[in-house]
Amino acid sequence: MRSAELGSGDVSHAIPHLTEVSAQLLDVDRVSVWLFRNGRAELGCADLFERPFERHSSELVLRAEAFPRYFQALAEERSIAAFDASRDPRTAEFGDGYLAPLGIASMLDAPILLRGELVGVVCHEHVGEPRRWKPWEELVAGTFADFVAMVLGSAEQNAQAGELTRYKDELERRVEERTRRLQESEQSVQLLFAASPVPLILVRRDECDVLALNARASDLLGWPLDRAEGRPLLEAWRKPAEGLRLLDEVRSSGAVERFETELLGKEGLAFWAHVSVQAMHYERKPALLFGVHDISEQKTVEEKLRILATTDALTGALNRRRFFEVAEEELVRAERYGRDVSIAMIDADHFKSINDRFGHATGDAALRALAAAAQGEIRRSDVLARYGGEEFVVLLPETRLDAAAATMDRVRAAVAAYTLLHEGAPVGLAVSIGVVQRQSAESLESALRRADEALYAAKQAGRNRVARG
Repeated sequence: MRSAELGSGDVSHAIPHLTEVSAQLLDVDRVSVWLFRNGRAELGCADLFERPFERHSSELVLRAEAFPRYFQALAEERSIAAFDASRDPRTAEFGDGYLAPLGIASMLDAPILLRGELVGVVCHEHVGEPRRWKPWEELVAGTFADFVAMVLGSAEQNAQAGELTRYKDELERRVEERTRRLQESEQSVQLLFAASPVPLILVRRDECDVLALNARASDLLGWPLDRAEGRPLLEAWRKPAEGLRLLDEVRSSGAVERFETELLGKEGLAFWAHVSVQAMHYERKPALLFGVHDISEQKTVEEKLRILATTDALTGALNRRRFFEVAEEELVRAERYGRDVSIAMIDADHFKSINDRFGHATGDAALRALAAAAQGEIRRSDVLARYGGEEFVVLLPETRLDAAAATMDRVRAAVAAYTLLHEGAPVGLAVSIGVVQRQSAESLESALRRADEALYAAKQAGRNRVARG
């Protein structure tokens, strides 16, 4: 996400970059990006990366009439994880003519969604023996499809920004033209304003009330064209103070590009937008031209990526790296203000036995149950994280040892009371917990080590219990 290629909007460079990274991360021989054309009648290859040869190409075209089941599957499913691609009904159409000659056994395809609409697909092809795609691999494939959507959105946004500049320049040139044909020029401006593909709003510079807006702005904001004139522009902002801040910047510099803010759209629903503003003259009077670009889809992708970067995909708890960040911050505050902090280590009892007897799917369900039970007993201010494998850690700010031990005993009891079923039969769950109170000036690593030692003591004492360190 931090790569400059993704935000540049340069499709020809960013997409080959993504196919290479995706091929390496998922360890597949071939990764390709396909984009719909001709009203979804065709998929054109934007880039095919063949990892063994380090080769890129983009000449292929797939037609819906030749592969109807595949095109239908793309429209209906979030991802296509084909273990045996030649037999899977969604991908079998590629068998003799494509899969067999290239030795492709398995396919993992993720549709590309831009503003909620299907625009293409990222295809991962495994050569060799059939491959079972893991849940995290499907998640990564979907994430790379979202990356492609970000690239396409950035390209569209850059194009619209350029369009806004061109229209603004033309608009200002025409309205300031002092000729005998002023009225004719103003009529041309109105036509140009109305035809712009960018939502545009023209306001008086000093009063900041609307002079005009085009149909696209009317549709985006939910403001009727015939009742928009004279309306205060700040009514479009979810937080009017942000609108005032933007106006101050425009008045001081004459122009602002891509001011990120929340606006109010149809039915008062808020959406994220980039607002660009240019000072100009309209009918020989000072005015401001606003261009609006809806970035709600981009913000949704950013939030998904933030969650992926900070949480454990299986249990929903924080991941280890994020826990250390949060815990270090909390310990700094505790040291500064003399507050108590306790830390607990939780380990699932006999977890290997659960995996061996009932399978990894039941083992995963057990870890999810453990995390849910723990989350249900701790406070909102407490921090639960998956420390590794079947081990979890809890940070309890402003909590002394007695209170922390009592909380952890409730967690222990909640896990023991949880009913987990495997093929209709109950699977017993239990945890051992070690809990300590951080000592003055003690490092996080030292407190975690003592909590782990207490956990070991709980295991040695018979498991399914809480031990204090």
